[in-house]
Amino acid sequence: MEEKPSKQCFQNILKILKIRIRKSFYKKMFFREKVIINFIYNNSQMTPIINHIIVIPGLGNNIKKHEWVMESWKKYGIIPHVFDTKWKAEENGFQPKLDSALKLVDSLSNKNTKISIIGNSAGSSFALNIFGERKKQIHKVIVNCGRVRDGDWPWFTFDQATKSSPSFKESVLRAQKLEKTFTNTYRKKILTLRPLFDEVVPPFTVPILGAKNENMLTLGHSLSIALNLTLFKKRLINFVLK
Repeated sequence: MEEKPSKQCFQNILKILKIRIRKSFYKKMFFREKVIINFIYNNSQMTPIINHIIVIPGLGNNIKKHEWVMESWKKYGIIPHVFDTKWKAEENGFQPKLDSALKLVDSLSNKNTKISIIGNSAGSSFALNIFGERKKQIHKVIVNCGRVRDGDWPWFTFDQATKSSPSFKESVLRAQKLEKTFTNTYRKKILTLRPLFDEVVPPFTVPILGAKNENMLTLGHSLSIALNLTLFKKRLINFVLK
């Protein structure tokens, strides 16, 4: 008479089967996951995004100084390009200056790049004009203590501010008109910065409705611009990289 398998024997066999089934399940799962991961890896763009920032100086147009200041931004993965606006060269007027800047934007544009612009002082309105012409190619815009519309201080009028450069005057008036056409989506791409007190630029000529408008805890026009690019640069960099 054959001896019947014990209950313990059946439990052991069941345990072995469960382990094998589990291993087989996870093996299939692992294989499937591996196939998915390899597919994503092979079909995705592995090239990292390159962040460019075009810097537009003010009327002083000190290119070398701007290049030196922007050097420290490179360690955050941002490549600066200081654009020579030639504010005081008025032979051909404003349009050729803008066309030259647009060519720079186009030369930097591809699917793996993000292009931002920072306009310092008089460069702010110029930055807005570039943005208006290349909205889909521009990632972010920073208005650094510069007017984007006309307006007077009692001691320093708009005409006085633009007397040395008719191109600057045209830039402001164009930007003022252009800004009214911006949708909410495009306005959110803009950061404006102004100090507690600016002896050159009236405070109401800087903010843009729907943009991120910030008051910096600084005093004075030139000092505030410099501090925003150096000591307080992380705030600007975070906005650009966001």
